[in-house]
Parts: sequence; structure tokens; C-alpha cells
Amino acid sequence: MLGRAGHQVIIRHFLGSLIRFRCSDAEAGVRSVLDDPLLGEQLAVVDAVVVNGEGSIHHGAGTEYLALLGAAQELGKATLLVNAVLQDVFGFDGILKKLDDFTVRESSSKQFAEQLGVPCRVVPDSCLEAGFSQQPSLDLCGADVLTDWHHERDADVGRACVDYLAGQTGSCAFLPLHFADASTTWRAFPATLRGGDVVVTARHHGVYLAAIAGRPFVPLGSNTFKMEGLLEGFRELGPVRPNATAIMEGVDWARHHRSAFEQFAGSLMGQLPLSTFRALGGSYDPGGEEREGLRLQRDVEAQWSRARPDVAYMMERRSAEMRLAAAHGGRADA
Repeated sequence: MLGRAGHQVIIRHFLGSLIRFRCSDAEAGVRSVLDDPLLGEQLAVVDAVVVNGEGSIHHGAGTEYLALLGAAQELGKATLLVNAVLQDVFGFDGILKKLDDFTVRESSSKQFAEQLGVPCRVVPDSCLEAGFSQQPSLDLCGADVLTDWHHERDADVGRACVDYLAGQTGSCAFLPLHFADASTTWRAFPATLRGGDVVVTARHHGVYLAAIAGRPFVPLGSNTFKMEGLLEGFRELGPVRPNATAIMEGVDWARHHRSAFEQFAGSLMGQLPLSTFRALGGSYDPGGEEREGLRLQRDVEAQWSRARPDVAYMMERRSAEMRLAAAHGGRADA
């Protein structure tokens, strides 16, 4: 999206690489960033700092990104916090109020920001602009689909998903969104889901992928209020209670009320093209998307040693979930 608008990402920091700057005191956090020789050099040569908030800034976490934005503001740089959840993070209101633009993905984050007196805009998740393929990675043969869930909800949502899978008499495929090969197969997710029927998901992006695929879905809660906020205005869609009976009832309801999900998908798609980066200005660059995609690929490959622990964790999670699914009689080969 940045490349299309003619911008260049010349410096990139990945999730976790700035955690040493996390703190509860905004002024101290900003000072620690400004005193860091490497970040000082980097901030000096850029025009803007953009933080892709995703699901990282909540319950006191993610303050390192706010400290970075505050340091950039001290140096007169443009600052954007985009595509974010914001929940129960306090003491950084001054930085948030000085942003050139602040976009959240759902209404609950907007309501929390407004309680702090911080202006923001609701813009759908940036995955709507992703370059998905039309080629599925496997044929689901019309089966219902269960995705994975956030590990912090193992005790209720995770257990409910496993119990739901165990109670299935028909075909139900387990299709996790977080696993090691996701970096190479994500483009096929919507096309793959089109081959299934109802999607049961406890993933924020699982709801988006189902909507892009034109599939009805049963949403469950995540580790923040993002699922509830996403479905504000479509409360009949969920989220459902975290138990197998509620999930089964949700699947039956979804199967018989497909038009409600079409309206939800239409509300998302109707906001394309997304205005996520409008504060940066720019003009259409026909080669920009490819250029920035290649730059991102190089940056990812250069950071592989940092990414390996995350991949190992995802593989461990996926293996555990698939063992649970298989032990309870579900089809877990997806």
C-alpha cells in the first residue's frame, strides 16, 4: 500500500525487536529511544515513522512503539499509528494526540481512544488490500472449517473448539492460520476457504478471510476486545459463547442466514481502497508495490535469525492443536 502511493520503507523493525524500550513512563521511554545511537541515526534520515499496530498495543504492552513515535515527534517527523487495536494502555495520551494520523480497526478501540481524549479513525484491516491468489492450497470438499485460536484463550475458547470438533459427525477441517508455512501459503487462504462451508474462527483475520472468501462464519473471542469491536453493528453474528453447544448452534444459524454475512462483507469491501496512509500523501506509483514487496522480502530474509524462535513457537502450537484435534476424532490433516 505504501509502495503504491510512491513511498519507500528504508528502515524496518519487526515485532519484538524494540521490546527493550517498553516501559510504563512515556517520557522515560521517549528519552531511551532518543539516547539509542542506532535509532537516533535511523530517525534522522527518515521523513516519517509508521507503526503497524495490529494486535500489539493492549493491556500495557506495545509501549515501545509509542515511545518510538514520541521520539520521532520530538525530532519533527511525521508519525502514524495505523491498523491498530488499542486497549488498556495508559500514560501515552500526549503522544497519541500528536499523531499525524491514528487508525484503528474496530469500534471498541475507537471508544477506548475517545475515553482518553485521543482522536482516531476506524479503517478496516489492511489485509483487505493484500494480493490474494485465486488458487486454493487444498480442496475442502464443502466441509466446515475450524481455525486455530489465541493461546491466551486455551482454557475456554481452545477447549470449546476441541470439544466442537470432537462432536462432529460430518466433515470438519482444521485449518490453522498461524503455522510455519503461513508466510508462503497465506495468499491461498481465501481461495481455500471458498471450497468449504461455515468457518469457525477465534482469529480476527479469520473473520476477514471468511468475509473475503464469501463464507459465513462463527466468531469466538480473542485476547482483546477486537472481535466484539469488529462485529459492532452486526451483533447477531457473534461472537458466540466459548462452548461447543454454542458453536454448533452458531454454525446452524450461519448456514441459514448467509445474507447477514454478505452484508457484513459488503460493509468491509465498500471501504476499498483503504485510506490507511492518506496522511502521508503521495501519488500512484505503478512499480511501487513490486519494489516494496521485494524490499520487504529482503528485510525478512535478513531478519531470519530473529524470526526463527517465532516459527518454532508456531510449529509447536500447531502440532499441539493438531494432536488435540486428531485425538478427538476431527479431520486434522488440513
